[in-house]
Order: sequence, then C-alpha cells, then structure tokens
Amino acid sequence: MEQQFGFIKRHTCHFMSRIHAADSKEATVVFVMEGRVIVGIGDKEICTVYSGEMFFLSVKQNFFVEIKDEDSYALSTVLDLKDCLNGYCSIEELIPYYKPEPNLAILKVKPRLRQYLLLLDGYLSDGYLSKELMEVKKQEFIHHLFVYYSLEEIASFLNPFLDKDLNFKEFVLVNYQKANSVTELAKMANYSTSGFIKKFKRTFGCPPLNWIIAQRVSIVSKELSTGKAIKEVAMDNGFSSYEHFCRFCKLYIGSTPAEIRTGKKGKRTESWSYRRNR
Repeated sequence: MEQQFGFIKRHTCHFMSRIHAADSKEATVVFVMEGRVIVGIGDKEICTVYSGEMFFLSVKQNFFVEIKDEDSYALSTVLDLKDCLNGYCSIEELIPYYKPEPNLAILKVKPRLRQYLLLLDGYLSDGYLSKELMEVKKQEFIHHLFVYYSLEEIASFLNPFLDKDLNFKEFVLVNYQKANSVTELAKMANYSTSGFIKKFKRTFGCPPLNWIIAQRVSIVSKELSTGKAIKEVAMDNGFSSYEHFCRFCKLYIGSTPAEIRTGKKGKRTESWSYRRNR
C-alpha cells in the first residue's frame, strides 16, 4: 500500500515500484523507517536495506524497491537535487570526494534526522503537508545532510548522481548472467574485450572475471542456504553439469554444495573477494 502527499510517500507491505522519473532533474531518496526493504535491478535482488538506513536513487537508475513484511514501511521523497544543493554545496565541491561504488550506497540515519523523519511522517498521517511546507521540509533534509554528515559521506550517498559510468554499470548488472564469458559480455556492450576490461576496472574497481565470480559465489551461497535443490541451483546459475558446479564451489568457496547447505564453511569462504588481483 502507498500513502502520498505531493512528492512525499509512505510505502507499506507489498509495495513495488520501478523508479525512473521522466523529469531528468528529479531523484528519489528512500528512508527505511521500520523493518526492511529489498532493492534490485532487472529481475535480481541486489541488497536489503534495514530500519534506520536510507539510500539515494538517480533518475538514470531503473531499480525496484519492494516491501515484503507486514511490519515494514518506508518513506520516500523526490528531489530536484541541483536546486536543493544550491546554497549548501556545489556538485564540483563533491567531485573530489567521489569514489566509484559497485553497489547501492546506503547511509545510516543519524538521530537528528530520525527526529525529522518522525515529524514528517506525522504530518503525512495527519494530512497537514501543504505544498509550501513540503518544500521547506525538502530543504530541511538537505540541511540535516550537510550539518550532520561529512562531505565524504554525502558523496558516497549521492554516488549515483555523481557517477558518470552509471549506464555502463546498469548494463553490467542486468546482463552479466546472460554472457558465457567476458568477451561475450564485451561484445553485447559493443566494446572490444580490452576496452571493456579497462572500462570495467575503472567503473567497478576490479577485473570483470573476479567480479562475476564473486557475484556467482554470493548467489550460489544464498540459494543453497534456502533449501533449494542443489541441481536446481546449478541449472539456474548456468552450470553445464553437476560436476562443474561442485568444482566451482570447491575452488571458490572451499566446500561442496552439500557442505555449504549445512553451514560448513570452507577455507575460501571468508577470503574470496572480487577485489582480489586489482
């Protein structure tokens, strides 16, 4: 369900929204007030955001946000970011603090901001949010951001807005499982293999093969822990045979699929990272 007043909304259980505003100036900030929300892109879930956390979505991103639990809810607001930043900080001032992030940037909601959000939620419940008050509250959020957070934290939070490689990143997130090799993925993106690898390293901070392996390790580990049939996990993740799947698990996780399912951690489980061999 969804309750809305102007550009401020409350989202509760079973809400799902593909976020891509038509107005290129608009962006969305989501505050998880209670419980958790699932965030994904394409058909894949990429992370869970919990109570007391917030995240920012640029208009160039086609993420979905889903609330599955009865006791979970979130607030969201649409911002004309350039206008809101005016008077506090220019985009140029944030650029030196920008660092490419392979995943969604999540920021903790600090106590004063939490108080602001509870009051905003109260106005929303009472139906007392006039257009004028709503504009004041948007500016108040930016005020909280620059008073209680460092420029490094703000640049991390606004990462999608500052990210010049956003379209490339979204392409990779949506299509990497459709390709059988880095060369094939490069061809799908209309790059030479060498050009794709250079672009990938600049965008994600690591070689594409390492990153792809790390994604497969994460997905396989998660699916095996849910009780899903081992052969089904192997098939759904593109392994040509059960033997190939076992070799992959032993090599990159350090355990057989059956051992992973029972919670036995192998030697590589904690150490493998897509940042290796940077």
